[in-house]
Amino acid sequence: MRKKIIIILVLLALIGSAITVVTIRHQKEVELAESVRLEIAYYNQNEAFEMDCNGEERRHYLDAQKSRLNVLAVDLHVYNHIQNKYRLTVDEVLNYLNEEYNSDGKLRVYSRPENIEDYINIYPEVQEMAVEFGDHFNDYMKAQGYTVYFYRQLSYEEVVSALEKYINDDKYDPPHEEENETTSGVELTPELLNKIYLKKKEMEEDGSSEEEIDEAINQIIDE
Repeated sequence: MRKKIIIILVLLALIGSAITVVTIRHQKEVELAESVRLEIAYYNQNEAFEMDCNGEERRHYLDAQKSRLNVLAVDLHVYNHIQNKYRLTVDEVLNYLNEEYNSDGKLRVYSRPENIEDYINIYPEVQEMAVEFGDHFNDYMKAQGYTVYFYRQLSYEEVVSALEKYINDDKYDPPHEEENETTSGVELTPELLNKIYLKKKEMEEDGSSEEEIDEAINQIIDE
């Protein structure tokens, strides 16, 4: 009888250990999946707000000091012109980027204001049109005799001033969308999250370096 009790206790201990291992492994997988989701959310956000950073930094929270406001000002002008539902200003972006967390302790990246969320979602389209609009803007400044007439080389204040003059000039060519063109950005689809998660898990188990993992994730995102 005593032998049976000992066997039962051993079996219960083994079952308990197995359950603990499975639970810990599941928790790690959940944490890894959430980490990937957060990195993609920051990647999209930092790209849309024209952050001056490298690929590794782009997948983490960055404050307003990293934003190239001279470029962002043109992006937002395009955004506000191509849709009528929302308006977004540089000041609103700066205020949003001022803190990583809301007063309730939740990450702002998961509770963005509607206009900021919309801007980030259609940023690939904005970026494409900003290229063409920026060329026209540069041509205007060159014709007006600006010593430096590439807006990306000007300060934020200089861009705002020149842009205001351009908007009020007869030569102003507003942003417009090319017909039959489509754009695609990095969408947080379950398929993409799962693909990144599996790749990151596989490379971590193989002992790959952070740099190698970063490069692999960037390749998946850029596909």
